[in-house]
Amino acid sequence: MAEEKPTDDKVLKGLVRKTKLLEKERDKLVQQETTSQRAIATLKNQVEELLLEKEESKKSLIHFMNSADEAEQTLKRHKESEERNKADQEKERAMLNEKLEALELAEKRQEEMTKKIEELQRENTACQERLESVEKLKRESLELQEKIAGLDQLRLENAQALSQLGDKNKTLEEKIKTLDQLKEKNSALEEEMKVLDQLKKENMALVENTQTLDQLKSENATLQEELKILEQLKKKNATLEEKAERLDQLEKDKSTLEEKIKESDQLQNTITALKNKLSQQGKESEEKLNQLQENLSNEREASTKSLKAAEEEKVKLEGKIKELETRPQETPKQKSKNAANKAKNEMEAKLKVALKEKEDLEKQKIEWTKPSEDQTELNRALELAKKELEGVQASEKKIAQELIQLKTSVDKEKQDLSDKIKAKTNSLNTVQKEKKQIEEKCELLKKENADLKTQTDVLTKELEKLKKDADQTKQSGKSLEKIKKTLEETKQKLQKTTEALDKLKTEKEELTKQSLKNQTDFDQKLTSAQSFIQELTQSKESLEKEKDSLVHQLTESKESLAKEKESLCKQLSETEANLEDTFNKLKELEELPQKVVSLEAQTKTLNNKLKGTDEALKVAKESLNERDQELLEARTSLEQWEKEQENTKNLTQMLNKTKNQLSKTEQEKIEMTEQLNQVKQTSESYKSQLQQLRSDHDALTKTESELKVEIGRLNTKIQSNASEIHILQRERKVAVDDKNKMMDELQIKQAEFESSQSMSENLQHRLKENERILDELNEKMVALEETRLMAERSKSELEKCQKQWNTERLRLEHEMNQKEQDISQLQSSKKKFEESTVHLKDNIKSLEEELKKIRSEFEEKQRHIETLEANKQELITKLEQVENEMAKNSEEIKEKNKLKLELEQTKNHLETLKDSQNKELEDLRTLKDEVRKLSKVQQAVTPDRPQSPKTTSPSSNSLATDGFPRSSSRTSVSSLSGNSTKDEDDLNTEYLKNVIIKFLESKTTRAQLIPVLTMMLKFSPEEVRRLQYITS
Repeated sequence: MAEEKPTDDKVLKGLVRKTKLLEKERDKLVQQETTSQRAIATLKNQVEELLLEKEESKKSLIHFMNSADEAEQTLKRHKESEERNKADQEKERAMLNEKLEALELAEKRQEEMTKKIEELQRENTACQERLESVEKLKRESLELQEKIAGLDQLRLENAQALSQLGDKNKTLEEKIKTLDQLKEKNSALEEEMKVLDQLKKENMALVENTQTLDQLKSENATLQEELKILEQLKKKNATLEEKAERLDQLEKDKSTLEEKIKESDQLQNTITALKNKLSQQGKESEEKLNQLQENLSNEREASTKSLKAAEEEKVKLEGKIKELETRPQETPKQKSKNAANKAKNEMEAKLKVALKEKEDLEKQKIEWTKPSEDQTELNRALELAKKELEGVQASEKKIAQELIQLKTSVDKEKQDLSDKIKAKTNSLNTVQKEKKQIEEKCELLKKENADLKTQTDVLTKELEKLKKDADQTKQSGKSLEKIKKTLEETKQKLQKTTEALDKLKTEKEELTKQSLKNQTDFDQKLTSAQSFIQELTQSKESLEKEKDSLVHQLTESKESLAKEKESLCKQLSETEANLEDTFNKLKELEELPQKVVSLEAQTKTLNNKLKGTDEALKVAKESLNERDQELLEARTSLEQWEKEQENTKNLTQMLNKTKNQLSKTEQEKIEMTEQLNQVKQTSESYKSQLQQLRSDHDALTKTESELKVEIGRLNTKIQSNASEIHILQRERKVAVDDKNKMMDELQIKQAEFESSQSMSENLQHRLKENERILDELNEKMVALEETRLMAERSKSELEKCQKQWNTERLRLEHEMNQKEQDISQLQSSKKKFEESTVHLKDNIKSLEEELKKIRSEFEEKQRHIETLEANKQELITKLEQVENEMAKNSEEIKEKNKLKLELEQTKNHLETLKDSQNKELEDLRTLKDEVRKLSKVQQAVTPDRPQSPKTTSPSSNSLATDGFPRSSSRTSVSSLSGNSTKDEDDLNTEYLKNVIIKFLESKTTRAQLIPVLTMMLKFSPEEVRRLQYITS
């Protein structure tokens, strides 16, 4: 009994100790539960924060996706608009842009296409050079057209000048006709003068007896005057000889003119031949251009087909991507591998297609190099044609100058001839008058001799009759006064006609002055045209300089593009490295689910063992499940986000490339606008010059119309003068008839008057005086015989002069006939030239129509360019919006990267926790072994002791599988072991020391001691911070 009591006491003591230990363990479990609840609460808060961040990220991603979709739509619209606009734009640029798009697609699909892209870019440069050569040809063709237009203008001016010459020839012909009319009038006047001479003779016969003495005195004066006139006639003969020499010179000039006209005809033939050559060359160049355009269209169709195939492949790839996304069983590694393999196969096939296209392009390049020889031949032919045209222009200028000189010389000679003809007609009239006077005097002297003989016999008979006729003489005096009045009126009319002739002369001089002015204006216009040609050559040189500068700029831009390409390759290599890092991270994320599964198993074991804390544990389970789901969702979102990031990178690359393309297109547009402005300026200068030429042409036409009006007015005046002259001639004939009648009556009455006078005087005085008169008459008879001899001599001289004048008149008439023949030949040549001018006008009209078409096309292209610029501005605004959105997205991506880093840090922390838990599990297993040993010892000591290990076993098992910190489990086990046996307390303390020393030895495990020590020693937050500072 005594022995049983101490054993019972020991058992009770052991039970009390165990109960205490259990209570302590319960308290510790409660603390652990509180800590776990706190940790769960913090985890919940973190999870909620993550959910909020996830929702925000989802929203941002949705916004980004929407913006990306909008950007894709805008890009698609932009592509559609570009394709539509490209169809309307020049074919050459369309081909280049399509090839660049194809190259960009190849760059997107595979990074290994960089080398081949360089080759394609070389080919693009070759194509650009070809396009530049084509543009050069177009420019040269335009310059040729402009030069042809200039030549046509010069020809029109020549035609106008020739038309002016024709008009002047017409005026000269009209003037010649007027001269002929004047000659006829002069002949009529000569006839009238003859009639007047006859009247004078009759008057002189009537006044023979009364004015014999006065006549003798006047005859002496007239003889002296006749001698003066003969000297003047000699001088006139000398002037006539000089005029004959001038006429010979005119004939020589006429022959030279005919030769020059033949040369001008030959030049016209050469010009027509050159035109035909130019037209043939233009047709050949147009055919070659059409062939080039057909080749370009074929290449464009092939590129469109390749683009369509690429788009179809893109659609297929998108469908395959969707199918791969719908397969959840396959791992992301397999997906990436399959996608990579497919992409590789597709890119290899595309590389083959690109190589084939390259070979085709090289073949086309070889074919394109062939027509360059034709182009050089065309350029040579054009240069030769230009030289020939310049020679033709120089010859035309020379011919025009010579024609002007000839016109001036012909006008001067015509004026001189007209003046000479007038002077000769005047001189002839005077000579004829003098001749008639001398003949009349001779006849009068003869009659006087006969009359004087008969007077003596008749005087006696007439004295009786004189008395009867005295009354009649009074009446005849009145009739004589009337006749004198009529003669004075005729003299006044003759003075008026002479005044009208003087007016015609003045008007003719004014016309000559105007013609000279027009010729000077024409010379000025020719000089202005020459200066304009020089300006054109200068502008051509400036354009060539600008072309060289543009070529230099193109080379610089190519070098900058090569540098940008190298930088892009570097960026691509960097992106590849980043992608490899992301793949490694994805592998780590793929390993996370296994760890999460293990954690879930641990949590399930803890929930089964800790049924007392079911509610808290259920909450923890739900939170953990939600966390797992969120992690899965986070994984999927990360994968989507990475895909979106890749898409954004691709979009950024696309946008950068589109920006570069837009900048290039802007530069090209700027260059085109500059070229268009230059072309506009040149066209405006041409227009201004054309307007000036047209204004000059209008002024010339106005002057021509004015000249025609004046000519018509002069013709009307001439016709009116002719009608007046006819009227005067009729009146004169009537007056002459009246005068003849009156003269017959006067003769009768004069005889009666003389008889009456003789009868009135005393017959005695009359007889005495008659005797004296007879003596004086005998003396006068002697003097008259001497004067008669002198008159006969002068008459012979006058006859000689008249013969000379007749010969000169015949010669002049012959020359006039020859000139008329020359004028008719000139008129025929003028008609031929007018026909050629008509053909040239038709050609000019066709060229003007072509110019109108070209202008309309130019305006349409300008409108198209304006629409393109508007579209470009819209695209720029959209790109700016997309860039702003991309900046926002980049900021969001940075935030997401920060979250990624935090997640990675948490993952690393979880990994460290797992490692520490594994180590703690190993420690717990060792502790289990020690507990088992102790339980065996206790079972050997007492039979009632086996129940205690049963109670402790679940706790030890639960601690073995627990995921909480190892400090609490270690302290609990150590306390159990220390209370069960006092002998093993020292071992446990040594074990703890060894464990703590191991943790302190390595820097990575020092931080893991802090929560264990805080739980064991109950450190304050400041002490915890100190420890963290020390360990860090």
